[in-house]
Amino acid sequence: MATESNHPTPPPPEASESDLLDFEGLRQDLGLVLTAPLRHPRLAVGSFLSVAVLAAASSLVIRDVYQVQAEILAQRNPVMLTLSNPGIHRGD
Repeated sequence: MATESNHPTPPPPEASESDLLDFEGLRQDLGLVLTAPLRHPRLAVGSFLSVAVLAAASSLVIRDVYQVQAEILAQRNPVMLTLSNPGIHRGD
């Protein structure tokens, strides 16, 4: 006669900080994204060429606009007033 244990199952362990990120899932997702151009080469080349042509066309169509504003703020250095000729060596 086999007896079955009527012990309750223990609760699942609490998630530790290292379990917060699923590194295996992240690795699989990253691999999926990085190998996509190998699975669909025509789509990858077409997307790249579309972006390159649009960038070149927009650089030719949109003109360069530059705006510069500057102020020169100068103050007289008080040390310069005490020196009659800064190039002269006065000794130690």
